[in-house]
Amino acid sequence: MVTGGQIRAARALLGWSQETLGQTAGVAVRTIRFFEADARRPHARTLDLLEVALMGAGIVFLSTDAGTGVLLKVVAVRD
Repeated sequence: MVTGGQIRAARALLGWSQETLGQTAGVAVRTIRFFEADARRPHARTLDLLEVALMGAGIVFLSTDAGTGVLLKVVAVRD
């Protein structure tokens, strides 16, 4: 499952504010704020909305035995 830290890191990679993510995902900014602060865990449907919005922008969520993280896919542009 995605973590609040991964959401925060993904936004940073994209240069998105909490407001931008909220608008893109259709999720209240307050929900994002609480989740990123580890104050609350959103419902599964809300997490899905956040993940889909970020993955649509190129974010890949990583989870290994060593820990969790995110990366931003770089798409090569061909002439």
